[in-house]
Amino acid sequence: MCRNSIKVLEHEGSEFFSHDSKATILHNFYTHLLGTVTPASWPFSLNSIYPMLAVTDGPLSAPFTREEIHHALFGMNLQSSPGPDGFGRFSTVPSGLW
Repeated sequence: MCRNSIKVLEHEGSEFFSHDSKATILHNFYTHLLGTVTPASWPFSLNSIYPMLAVTDGPLSAPFTREEIHHALFGMNLQSSPGPDGFGRFSTVPSGLW
C-alpha cells in the first residue's frame, strides 16, 4: 500500500524527522500564512488613475455591508447555470440560511 508521507522537513538549515517536530513546523507555517489578517491598503488614489472623473475613494474601497451581500446573493437567478467558478446561486446560499 502506498502512503503519502513527509519523511523529513528542512527548516532554517536543520532537518527534522520526528512527527511532533514536523507537525509543529507545519502548524506554525500555516498559522502564520493563513491566520494573519492583513488590512487592505491601496497605495494609489483613484483620482490619479482616472483624473477626469470626480470620484472619491471612500465608497469604492469601503467594506461591504451585510445588506449589500444579501442583495447580491439573493439577486442571483436560481435557474441560471453556474458561473466561471462552478457555483450558482443555489449552491452558494443554502435555503433558510439568511
